[in-house]
Amino acid sequence: MKVNVWVLVGVTILVVAIEEARMEGLKKHLAEHSQVSSPVASSHSSSLPPGTPSDEEAPPKSALRDPKTPDDDRPPVDLARSDMGKTLRKMSENEIGRSMMAQGVKAMAAQWYADLIKDFGLNADEADYFLNLKAQSAAEQQQIGMKLMGANEEERQALMEEIEQSQKDNEEAIQSFLNDDQDFASYQHYEKRLAEHQQLDTLRQSMAGTQSPLRPEQEDALVEAMYEARTQHQSVDWNGTEGFAALEAADARERFEKDWDTQNAAVLQQASEVLDDPQMKTFRTYREQMKEMQLMGIEMAQKMFQRTED
Repeated sequence: MKVNVWVLVGVTILVVAIEEARMEGLKKHLAEHSQVSSPVASSHSSSLPPGTPSDEEAPPKSALRDPKTPDDDRPPVDLARSDMGKTLRKMSENEIGRSMMAQGVKAMAAQWYADLIKDFGLNADEADYFLNLKAQSAAEQQQIGMKLMGANEEERQALMEEIEQSQKDNEEAIQSFLNDDQDFASYQHYEKRLAEHQQLDTLRQSMAGTQSPLRPEQEDALVEAMYEARTQHQSVDWNGTEGFAALEAADARERFEKDWDTQNAAVLQQASEVLDDPQMKTFRTYREQMKEMQLMGIEMAQKMFQRTED
């Protein structure tokens, strides 16, 4: 799984939201118990989910730790601050932040790979192990991606090498786990189209309201149409590491919109050949909403990836 600019922004928002909710809950708890003279101490014990890839050898195919009490005066994370990159880099180096990120990524991975897991016929334990492999790799790469925020040129080069090594290690682990050349080829095919498969759940829900839900063959056709448009009709791979560099350019928004318009025309043309009229109307609306969301992501990512001067 490669580092995805949009996923990184989404995970960051998720981590910040969880952290702010946790802080609000703590403040409320302290306020409610401020008059208690003899507070009751409590402790919790938890560990990483069993089967975490780093803790055992890959089987053949067949939680969070207690949060440390934060400083009561610590200000909430402000996404509009110019030093957002530094703030999030510190979060990525914090054990609590890393743990929250890993849990968020695993939850998303369960949706992203649901179809592949079904196709492989993995049992519950195998599916959990596979998701742990993907979540661990994704979390590592998202953490590295967060360190890219505000990094200087030398730091970025070293971090990009870490990303490449992480990707290589994960692919080898997946190949060993699947232990079947045909299954591994299917996995690679799916992985290349992951950005498109990530959209299917939303599309399915949207189409369900048209009284003409997507059929499996329509889903396959849409995935291929979006994949071909993304890989053949854009100047920058906005879903990959190339997108990080593109975000530094002053014309990133204009460049993205130009790429989007070109690939969107190709997607809509192919989609019109497999969708009926009500489905096509819903699909157009979905694409418009997705464009706006990604433009918002560009604005946020540009703030997060602002280079440091030191």
